[in-house]
Amino acid sequence: MGVVKGVARGGSWLFKIVGFLVVVGGLGLFIWWKFFGVKYPEFVRMVNMKPQLISVLPLRIQLNGNALLHNPNPLGATLSRMEFDVMLEGYKATHVVQPEAIDIGANSDFMIPMQVAIGLDDNESVKNVNDIRKALKKNHALKYKLDGELFFRLSGAEIGVPFAYSDEMSLNTP
Repeated sequence: MGVVKGVARGGSWLFKIVGFLVVVGGLGLFIWWKFFGVKYPEFVRMVNMKPQLISVLPLRIQLNGNALLHNPNPLGATLSRMEFDVMLEGYKATHVVQPEAIDIGANSDFMIPMQVAIGLDDNESVKNVNDIRKALKKNHALKYKLDGELFFRLSGAEIGVPFAYSDEMSLNTP
């Protein structure tokens, strides 16, 4: 067997400089991110949420509206997907996954159009279909809640931001 008489140390000066710049750049990015107030984009509210009766037998409605979100950061981001449960009159009506990626600008509010179709007669988790039918017939307000998570890509990393939003929607639709 041969004996190794020397071991190369440190590599070339170019690798040392590149390594140093990567470490300093990463540290600078971390400090900027941590101390200069980069925050997660957030769900603000639903705008113009209206139910639309699709069919009576079976009972199917579609919820139409816009989700208003806010990006408080000096960098743009991408909303990679939304996942949330829709509750009607206190009962889970459906689970929604919106997988389309949407680019959002820096320091901006942005709207995402939403259409959620819900079949109520064949939905085992909605126990109060009769309450919803009565509300639809009498043009009362329908209570709803959205509860889930928004997934954003910021600087290459995906983060999940939980949200919950409750409101009533008017059934006086044209």
